Formats: sequence, structure tokens, C-alpha cells
Amino acid sequence: MNRGRISFFLDGLKFGEHVIADLGEAHSDLASAYRARAKTLYPVIGLKRSRDIVALTPRWLSAIGTRVEDEFRVVQKAWGLLSSWSLERPTSMPCSANMWAYRDAWRDWRRWLASRYFKVRIRCKSLLNISVVLDISPRACIDASIRLGLPVAFFRGDRILISKLCGKPLDQKEEALILGAYKGQLWYRLDTTQQSKSSDDAAGAGGDSIMESSSLAWSLVPYDVEGLTLVSRGMVVNTGVPAQVLDTIRLPRIPAFQGGMICVHFHDGAIMRNGIEIDHANEIIKIPTALKLYATERRVNSSNIVRYHIFHGGFHGWISERMRSENDELMVQRIADAAAEEVEEAKVLTHSPNLTHSLT
Repeated sequence: MNRGRISFFLDGLKFGEHVIADLGEAHSDLASAYRARAKTLYPVIGLKRSRDIVALTPRWLSAIGTRVEDEFRVVQKAWGLLSSWSLERPTSMPCSANMWAYRDAWRDWRRWLASRYFKVRIRCKSLLNISVVLDISPRACIDASIRLGLPVAFFRGDRILISKLCGKPLDQKEEALILGAYKGQLWYRLDTTQQSKSSDDAAGAGGDSIMESSSLAWSLVPYDVEGLTLVSRGMVVNTGVPAQVLDTIRLPRIPAFQGGMICVHFHDGAIMRNGIEIDHANEIIKIPTALKLYATERRVNSSNIVRYHIFHGGFHGWISERMRSENDELMVQRIADAAAEEVEEAKVLTHSPNLTHSLT
């Protein structure tokens, strides 16, 4: 940030193909010592049609570089250490002015001994070679899994299969390896062996697979959960629970993913689809207006639209809270003061064994 550089990275669908590419630096020299005022940039996004929608991704990373003051302080400390080596001391005890070096070395050694942290390079390339230090402890991975809304926890070394991107099924499923957690997010990298084979297949078929820096680390966001499948468990240590039991332990849901009683009050009702992403989900049935339902889950898709998971008429799927239009008209409203008996009755209907449709 203090070096004044902004770079962008593409990870999404382009012409129906999953593209991973570094777009490089868009702006540099935004912060300069020779400029009286810092340069301010405002994002400008061009839209083509009247109902085009732009959603800001929660996946971003800001790295603060080394300040000149910090570099000068490091030089001062190094000069002090080198100068004290030639001094004669009456005892073998360390110089009191250099005790900070012993404390830092002890702290770093204890951190290394714990084997809790792991440094990885991320997909965003720059002149700074940005990297993050992941927490690979089971506690951090469980916390990140809960923030994603996963039903079970993912740990370091677990292998997952990514079959969808923003709700669109991928022609070539991607296998990934869980690395750890950083700032409450779960990080992964794609399997380079599988990616190399996929690139060779695409080249042999005359296609062009753009998967630059796919082997570097990247993070998962809540709407990535749709299409994730746990393939195999890694060597989970320090959990106190056998690996085969971990899949049976259900994680709690934080309020951001909790449903509740809702009422469809839009005059045309609501459409239930079999996925979180509207553009790539099929219509199942139409929910009539003035109907009260119990939503088992609440999620926000990649278009920043709130979706509720419900059961109705022997089917289960997702309905939107608001209509995707110019006015964003409210279609579904939560019932905060629902009676306890009404909620329990709705929950019983939710867990009915007569469901004939499964969400995939």
C-alpha cells in the first residue's frame, strides 16, 4: 500500500472457460515522496445493458510494504549488534542492549517448533512477491470452515473437488489441496499434477487452457461452497478425534447462514431453483404468494443476492429474497416474531421423508 501499487488478478469464467491469469499492475507510483498530496483513484465500471449487475468480490488482499523508518531501524539494530561483538565484557552474559535479539530468536524458535505456521505465495503477483503466513492448526481450519458455512471442517492436507464456478458446472473438474487458514479464510491450491494433465488434454484437443499461477495459493469464499466435495482426508493431527469420525461432526452455523421463518409476499410468488446462482440453476417449482415457510439456510451468492434454502411440495431448493431488477423489489420477508409452535411445525415439514428432489 505504501508503495502505491494496485494490481488485479482474474479468476473466473471467460467465454465459458475457467480462466486463471495475472493481469499485472494497473497503477503504480500512487504514493510518492515528491507529491504533496496522495493520488486518489475512483473505480469506473462500464455497463452495456440497463439490467447489468456488478458485484464486488470479498476476495482481495492488501499487503503493507516496508517503510523507510522500519528499514532504518533494522539497519540501526544490525549496526549495534556488529559493533558490540568487538567489545570486551567482564562476564559471558549477553549485553543488555542486545537482549531483544535473544528474545526474538527464542520466539521464532518456539514458533518454528510448534509447526503451526506455513508461508505460501499467492496468485497475486507483484514486484513485492506477496506471500501470506497460513495457520495450519485444526482450530484455525475449523474457524475458517465455520465462516464458510461448511457442514464439516476442512483441514490442512484434505483434498477437495471443485465441480462448479459461480454455479456453472466446469467441463474439467479441478482437484485442490487445503493449505490452512489466514484472516478467517480457508486457503487452497489446485493440484498441479492434475492441472498439467488437463492442459495437455486441452492442447491436444486444439483448445487453449489459461491456467496461469494455478499452483499458487488462493482463498475460498462462502459462495464457493456450492460444488465443493471432500475427496479424501489428509493427516489430521492434534485434534484428539480419529479422522474417520471427523466427517460425522457437524459444524454450527453462524447467524449469517441461519434461516428461519419466512413469508413469500410478492404478488407473483417466488421461483425455486436447484442452486444458489440464479443464472446457472434450473427452475423446480413456483412458490405461491402469502405462503409461510421455514428456511433451513441463508446464503449470499456471487451476485450479492440473498438466497434461502427451503422445502416445499416434496422438493427443496433456493429462492431469492429480492427480485433481480432495477427496483430490487422485496419478494421474501423474514418473520422475526413467529410463534414457537409455528416454527416447530414448519421444521417437521422440512424434515419430511417424502422429499423426491435432491440438491446437487
